Amino acid sequence: MKKIYLVLTSILIALSLIACAKVEQPTDNKERVNILISTMHTYISGHVYVDKELKDEVESGIEEIFDLYNDLTDNFAQQGDVKGVYYINQQAELALDSATVEIEKELYDLLQFSIDIMIETDGYFDITMGKVVKVWKDLIDEIEYGEIVSDERLNEVYQTVDAIVLPEDPISLSTTDGKYFVTLKHGASIDLGAVAKGYAVQKVVDYIESKGIESYLISGGSSSIVYGKNNPRTASGDYVIELVNPLNPVMFGGYAEYDGQNKSITTSGSYEQYVEDQHGNWYHHIISPKTRRPANYYYTLTIIGQDAGLLDAFSTALFCMKSTQVEAFLKDKCIEAGSLNLDSKLTTYFRVSGYRHK
Repeated sequence: MKKIYLVLTSILIALSLIACAKVEQPTDNKERVNILISTMHTYISGHVYVDKELKDEVESGIEEIFDLYNDLTDNFAQQGDVKGVYYINQQAELALDSATVEIEKELYDLLQFSIDIMIETDGYFDITMGKVVKVWKDLIDEIEYGEIVSDERLNEVYQTVDAIVLPEDPISLSTTDGKYFVTLKHGASIDLGAVAKGYAVQKVVDYIESKGIESYLISGGSSSIVYGKNNPRTASGDYVIELVNPLNPVMFGGYAEYDGQNKSITTSGSYEQYVEDQHGNWYHHIISPKTRRPANYYYTLTIIGQDAGLLDAFSTALFCMKSTQVEAFLKDKCIEAGSLNLDSKLTTYFRVSGYRHK
């Protein structure tokens, strides 16, 4: 449910970019290439200003990157003969103790990236609790729009997630003779939904910048946006991003905005995928590894930095932390952040000069 907001977010972004200042045309040798790709269970949208002779190459290069990470990280269905996340999870489920699978270097690197973040966030980000996350997502999918979830059904979910046995040290990586392997213990299930899109978006940014492209905007669904510099549609060259109001997502304009250049913005929020009980409480898809319950400190939490993959994972972890923990975690990092809290107040953390409450 709530999937309509994905499209609305893209519309808000487009409108804010068009409306904020006078339009300037790119140089004669540049062509605006619009991006709209259905992949990774979302829509990737945006644009790049590219030399005309590179247009076809860049278009196909962007699509190939997203296709690769779609196949490697899909945990819902087998993608051809790819030994990706779905295949790994199936092998671990069949194994008595653990399964070791040879994988592509790209997936190995993404898993290592994710494991490092699991350690850095003290387990607030966890890619191996897919079974717990699935129980909550199944609940959200089964409840019709506008329907109230009963206390009895919620108690069933609590009992189910609490009964799931998650192994210690569930995942490990190794290399042998130039080959890459992952070992996953029985009971663990990989879910890269909190990092894969942002990671793929950053790979696309690295690719297009290697082609000399500096003016671009890539939106990885409704949660991750990366943009370059010298926006030809504004006099300042800035990109202006509207942040959707979670309490009124269909409202024109957001609750806050951010402007700047060469930034990545990632938002974790509870308002796109959730169900509501008779008391007005929301039960959403961002599950705290510490409690196995939806984390309820914020409606949205937005972080701003340079690496879309890192921010994607961090935003999920931070959404599960209290405000004091968020501030302590970000203290020594070059990351700006703001949250819209459950009391509807905005909290900002560190260097948020371009972040304005509206």
